[in-house]
Amino acid sequence: MTAGRPSVNRSSFIRSSRNEAAAGSSPICYCSRRSKSADDDTRPKEMPMSIRLVVTITATPGKGSELAQAYKARCADARKEPGCEQFEIFQGVADPDRLTLLERWTDKAALDTHAKLNSTRPPLRPELRVGNGEREDYEYNRTR
Repeated sequence: MTAGRPSVNRSSFIRSSRNEAAAGSSPICYCSRRSKSADDDTRPKEMPMSIRLVVTITATPGKGSELAQAYKARCADARKEPGCEQFEIFQGVADPDRLTLLERWTDKAALDTHAKLNSTRPPLRPELRVGNGEREDYEYNRTR
């Protein structure tokens, strides 16, 4: 904490190094959100728009830390994939059984390649999570 400035920590951050072991994957529900239609797109065509994913995952009660560690290894593996700009897992402080996965891919092709790779990996232990989670896709405009 800096003098005169309160420390704000809304979630604990779990980040893995690129040298950690790979983990399996499991399917996640899909929900797309777009703020503009394709016709409203005024960005320069040479500036590709990244794809941002925000995935909310609910762990089985009391299993949040264990699930976060399983995702930590998956994050290290995903960050090695071509087109991956970010792949990080966050664990809630107020509710440690609530995780948020932030992904950013250079383009849809990179995300599609990741999805194909994910389908070949063994799933995470199903007893660690409740339901399929929620996923929202966003176009990430790097010019702002």
